[in-house]
Amino acid sequence: MYTDSQGCNFIIAVDEDENMLGMEGVIKYNNSNHPDIAGTLWKVVKTPNPRLGMEIGEKVYEVYQPRCSVAPGLNRKAVQINQILGFLTMSLDHYYILGQCNTYNIALIKETPQRLVENTNKKFVLLHSQDEVDEILDDDLQRQKTPYKDLNYIIHRYMEHPIYKYDLLGIQEADKPVRSIVIGREVSYGNSYAYKIVDYLGYYEDLAGTASCFYNFIDEQKYEYIDLYCYGIPEEILKTAGFCKRVGDEIIIPNYFSPFERKNVDIYFSSSQNEGLNVFRGDGDQDRPS
Repeated sequence: MYTDSQGCNFIIAVDEDENMLGMEGVIKYNNSNHPDIAGTLWKVVKTPNPRLGMEIGEKVYEVYQPRCSVAPGLNRKAVQINQILGFLTMSLDHYYILGQCNTYNIALIKETPQRLVENTNKKFVLLHSQDEVDEILDDDLQRQKTPYKDLNYIIHRYMEHPIYKYDLLGIQEADKPVRSIVIGREVSYGNSYAYKIVDYLGYYEDLAGTASCFYNFIDEQKYEYIDLYCYGIPEEILKTAGFCKRVGDEIIIPNYFSPFERKNVDIYFSSSQNEGLNVFRGDGDQDRPS
């Protein structure tokens, strides 16, 4: 997660005897001179210096000189620290589409919402190669988003992941070229399966009217649900794609599978800037092996 062509990205605080007192890992979303980054594993031991954690954060900015820092997965203490630093702190919205199951063993469902009825000429196309992604990815569009994820990040983060198998699903309308990509992976508990969408690349309007694509996908694979944590995609577009927004604990759509916990999880994030902000579950270190 933390490596790139320049090495392993960590800031370490040590004392005069080289004992480690604290650290922060840095995930770079791109390889520009002022990259967008996620600061994770931000930890310190108890020392006489009450500002040690803050000083490590300041050192990260000094070394990497990022355009911005966007990091999901904050605990309550980290939320407070980021607010002190003047960062925006919010929670990701959680959306889901339910499968048509007689029994739910992963999710806890009281009532299955009625599906949308639509006629669409859109479909999902499974992408297999880096060349396909390179041809589709609009780097100018990606640069307008925060964080800006370049091709090298996408390949390293998803296509070359050593443990997880991610699917890259292109959205194709009729005979038009694919412009946008849904990234996700299958998860399981016992003999039941669900699907996590972890990232989205491209144009939000391409998601509009894809409900039947998701319904076909979830039914063919017999998933209990597909879910999505995100910030930035307009809710009205996600509704036309068949998604419902989870509110409170009216239903349970689990996020943790290693180990499995049948509970809802709110994911908080921070960002040093708000312009063009697009945050997903796959950002930072949130979708990682435990």
